[in-house]
Amino acid sequence: MTDFKKAFVDTAPFIYFIEKDDNNLQYYEKVKCFFKDGYDNGKKFVPLSRNN
Repeated sequence: MTDFKKAFVDTAPFIYFIEKDDNNLQYYEKVKCFFKDGYDNGKKFVPLSRNN
């Protein structure tokens, strides 16, 4: 993780996490660990939109 309090993340990891698609289980576990580590360390995640 970073020393910053916010992490700007593309929307794809959110989709992998929410859908937990059988075709993308390897991504689900990686994203789950990434989010868990961030939340455990007080990070906030900000999804990037295509309009930014």
